[in-house]
This record gives sequence, structure tokens and C-alpha cells, in this order.
Amino acid sequence: MVWLISIAYTQLYAQTPDPGRNGNFSVSSDEYDFGNEWYSHSVQTADNRTLKAEAKAKIYYPTTLSTGAHSIIFIMHGRHPVCYDASNPELFVGQGWPCEANQIEIPSYRGYDYLGEHLASHGYLVVSIGVNGANNIDDLISGAGGMAARATILQHHINFWKDWNANGGGPFGTRFRGKLDVNNIGVIGHSRGGEGVALHSVVGSQDVKAVLTLAPTSLFFVPGLFPKKSIPYCNITGYCDGDLSDQQGVSYYDSRRYDGSVTAPSHSVLLTGANHNYFNTLWTTFPAFAFDDWGDLQGKTDSYCSTEVSSNRRFTATKQRNAAKTYIGAFFRRYLGNETQFDPILQADDTTPPRSSGLRSNEAFVSYHPVSNKRVEINRYDETRSTSSTTNTLGGQVNQSLLTTNTICEDISCVSGILRRQMPHETYQLNVGWGGRSNRTWYENKIPAANKNFSSYENIMFRAAVNFKDSSPNRAMNFYVELVDSRGNSDKELVSTHSQALYFPPGGTGATGSAKIMHNTVKIPLSSFNSTLDLTNITSVRFVFDFNSNGNIFITDLMLSDDATSTAKDIVIAESLEVIKAYPNPTNGILNFNFSDQKHQKVLYSITDMQGRKMIPLTKLREGERSISLESYPSGIYILKLQIDDRTTTDLIIKED
Repeated sequence: MVWLISIAYTQLYAQTPDPGRNGNFSVSSDEYDFGNEWYSHSVQTADNRTLKAEAKAKIYYPTTLSTGAHSIIFIMHGRHPVCYDASNPELFVGQGWPCEANQIEIPSYRGYDYLGEHLASHGYLVVSIGVNGANNIDDLISGAGGMAARATILQHHINFWKDWNANGGGPFGTRFRGKLDVNNIGVIGHSRGGEGVALHSVVGSQDVKAVLTLAPTSLFFVPGLFPKKSIPYCNITGYCDGDLSDQQGVSYYDSRRYDGSVTAPSHSVLLTGANHNYFNTLWTTFPAFAFDDWGDLQGKTDSYCSTEVSSNRRFTATKQRNAAKTYIGAFFRRYLGNETQFDPILQADDTTPPRSSGLRSNEAFVSYHPVSNKRVEINRYDETRSTSSTTNTLGGQVNQSLLTTNTICEDISCVSGILRRQMPHETYQLNVGWGGRSNRTWYENKIPAANKNFSSYENIMFRAAVNFKDSSPNRAMNFYVELVDSRGNSDKELVSTHSQALYFPPGGTGATGSAKIMHNTVKIPLSSFNSTLDLTNITSVRFVFDFNSNGNIFITDLMLSDDATSTAKDIVIAESLEVIKAYPNPTNGILNFNFSDQKHQKVLYSITDMQGRKMIPLTKLREGERSISLESYPSGIYILKLQIDDRTTTDLIIKED
């Protein structure tokens, strides 16, 4: 199958330092276990059962600890069978917890040894926590109750380590006292654990500084609410994920892009041959319920993802974990360790996968969305544009020549007969098609005079994907990005010189196939364009479709960026921008407000439940009022919206009995 761009690909950047190589610290490990029913969730199920959960974890840490130097990374596994029959490992025994006498626990929290050991070798304390008790009952709790349980369990473990760092005691005595940086925490969540850590970032500890979701669910996701807007975020997804074949986690990245209150960058990594289970070693090889989720759940005939087909391009379990280790290491070392040398990997500059990942250049695609003060949006292609928009986000004119398709559409409505799993992005995008090979076939964004100076930016970038339904089968697309200045000078760069994002989606294109339309970032340095071009006076950005004789692609997020100048200060400014705090969270009923700016004369608030029902309509706080009561409302998760002068903030509030 020919699905890659057929012309030579040129690497523009020297390979950055390899984040997948082990560090210089020798690593030790240990466990703690406070019992299988240590935690009791306040919410009961419809059949009056109460969630009981364990407090246990496996830890990985530098054998030699330095005072106050070691940030903490917590890992939360996802939903998986929790027990198996000792006499028959293949006998499914349900989700009961704790395990019965003749059953053995499946300790999913031990399935990330490779990741814990790698991060610890670079100086981090890694804590992989057990949440089998939450797995037991989360589907039976209404709304997002199961995710709230996960968030609360994670917070308990964070509190353990804050206490042990301050006072010692617990299972480790003085081993870790004074050794940890408890104000610099990262979290990783796999599958439902991803949704759990995303929710926790909003309702939990303010010391979480980086959130990574690994093939996450978005079962109860409310766009724009989490992960927390002031925290750098990364999502990693597998193209051959058989459990979540619709790649639900892309919704977290997509929803953050144009939320004006997001003050931290967003990243996404697509691993083309990765499935769901192989990120956890126990879900890969454990005596019970270890399996290849693509083959077992999606069939064994897909040309790309099915290992039974000789032409498949699936990753081995080892290769998948090496890839995860590499990109996860880059993310946390960047945002917890401030190791800015990994920016080229995370910001889609260096598109060659690090050597330790074992990946080819067409097996990992990074998307990146800079913070608002590091970009200027030429055309978002969002819901503010009409389906046949003739103006862009800057207010400039939009023109086209000889295109067969030129519309702005939303998610699966863009293509007739397509399934959600074939187009995971629930976003607006430009759908552009052409039927002839000519330099007179183009799409153009005019640049208003106020925005014509491109010289203070470093890149022009966008996300793009090939529409496999309306393009020639198994044929990659290519086109030119052309800049035109006020004197009529122009220069153009071929997309494939900078990215392989325009691959034809591999795999079967039918209802059971793996082919899917996934947006990936194309980033072109402005320095690549001819020096005779006047970057201080650019009048248009044009896409010229004269490379392929025909094709159909999707484009979104067209912008300029100067992200290479980002500093740690840019990333942590969010807390100073948050003008109001709501506490305690979780709350038993009374919710207090702490105004950081006493000059505000008008504060409006509303409370909505997770089903969208307005519990408290938009209401003005009375003069001197600093709290509201939720005592009459049932336990659960609520959306708090606060409007202060011309600013609006939104948060999730957990109400407990």
C-alpha cells in the first residue's frame, strides 16, 4: 500500500536531544498498601451500593535523593477487569471488589514499570496508583461520578506525599522527608484514568503543573472545562486503538484551542501503529485478560491495524512503550523540569522521531497549539464563520480559483456516509477540493493592512488531513503554501518539505476498517521563504493546488506563531489571571469566593449540572456576599460559571454529602 508522500522528505532541524534515553539516576522501587476498602465514595449507585476503593501504589524514585529536588508524577490506570478466577484465568468474574477468596487481583497499577523507571532515572518520583475499586462501580454512578471518584482518589495520594515530604512517617519513615518538590506535580492518566486526571486538574490540587492523557476516554467530557486551562496539556493517541476506535481524547485538545481563558500550550501526539492496551504491560501479557484490543474488538482483517494481515504496520508492544516513554519524557521534562531543549519535538519543529522511540518519520505526528500571546489567527475555520465564508478571522477577504469544493463544515457532516470513528475531530474545518493540476487552482486568505507585518513571527502553521472518501485511493496529497507581498513578489513552500501530515489515511475505508481523518500540524518557518519577499508587508496567504491532479483535504487553525520564544514565565502566568477562587472543592454545601481584586463591583454566577440543567440561573452576588449554598442539591458534579466585569470563568465543583 502506498500511503506516504512519495517525494523525498527533507529534515529541516537537527535532531534534538533524545528524551527517551534513560537518565543518570539509579532507580529503586517500592509499594504501599493501606487496604482495599480504605476509601469510601459518598455517592451511592441506584442499587444502593457504595464505592469502596483501595489506597495502594507502586513508586519509582532515584536511589540517591537530593534535598527538595524531585518533582512528582502520578499515573492513574484505566478500566480493566479487576479480578480473575485462580483456577481458570479466562473465566470472567465481573467487576466485584474486593476480590473474593478464590480470585486474584489484576494489579493494573503495576503495568507502567517501563515508564516509572524511565522518569525516575531523570530524577522524578513516580507514583502509579491503584483504582480497581473505582473500576468496580463507576458505570453505575450517574453522570461523571466515576471520574469524580478517580479525581478524589488521586488527591488522597497527593496529600499522602505532601505529608510525607513535610513530616515523614507513613510507610517510608524519613526516606522522602524534605526531598520532594510537592509544588511541581505532573499527572498521567490512561484510558478512563485520563478522564480522571483531566477532571482532577480542575477540582484538585493547585500544584499540578502538567497533565498528560494516554488514549483517554471522554465519556462525561464537557468541552472547555477540563483539563485546566492554566496547565500545559498533552494527549497521546493510537491510530489502531481498538477499544476507543473513535480516538475520543482528541476532544480535549480541540476544545482548548480558542478558549480565550486558556493560558497554557496544548500538544497532541498520534502514534500510527499503537493500540490501547499495550501502554500497560499487564494488559499485554498478564495471565488473565491481556489482549490486543484492535484484533479482539475490531476484527482481524484490516490491512493496517490487524496483526494477522502480513502487510500490517502495527507496533510491537515494546515499540509502542518506547514511543510512549519518549514523548511522555519530553513533555514532563519540558514542563516540570523546564528543559526547553525538547520544544522542537513538542512544538512540531523537529518532526523526525527521537531515535530511542524506534519510530519512522511517518509513525508519529505531533500537533501543537501555542498560547494566545504567541500566535495570530489568520483563519480559525470555527463556528464563527459561515459555511461559505468570504472573510477570515482577521477580517480579510477569502478568495478561490477553480476549486471543486470550498466550504466550512463541522465534523462528520463534512463527508457523506462517514462514521464517527472515521472522523474523530468534532471541529469546524475548511473542506477544499480540486479537480485539475494548475497553478490557477488556489485558495487565498487576504491579510488586512493592520496585520501585514509577518516579520515578528517565526512560522506559518495549520492542521490538515486528507479526505479519504473524496480523494484518489492510497495517494498522498501535496500543495504549496504561497506568500505574496504588497509589491507582487511571491514565494511558495511545498508542504511535504516540512511535514508528512498529508498522508492518505491507511487501512480499510469501510465501516470496519481503520482509516480515519486525523488532523496533524504543518509548520513552515517563515525563514524558508525567499529573502526577497517583504515579510513586513504580506498581503495574502495562498494554498496552490498544482501538485496533485485532484484531491480533497481538510484544513483548520491557520495562524502565525512565535512559540520558540516561549519561556517558563509564559506558561505559569495563569494563576495571576484567575481573578476569583471558589473553595472548598469538593464542598459539603457552602461554596466560598475569594476575590483577588476587590475593585470588582459586579459578580454574576450560575450553577448547571452535568446534564445541562440550570440549577441556579445567572444571579448577581449581593454587596458583601462571599458565599453561596449548594446544601439543597444532590451530590454530584456541577458547572460553576462566574462573570466578573468583562471576564468569564468556568469551573467544575464537586458536591459531596
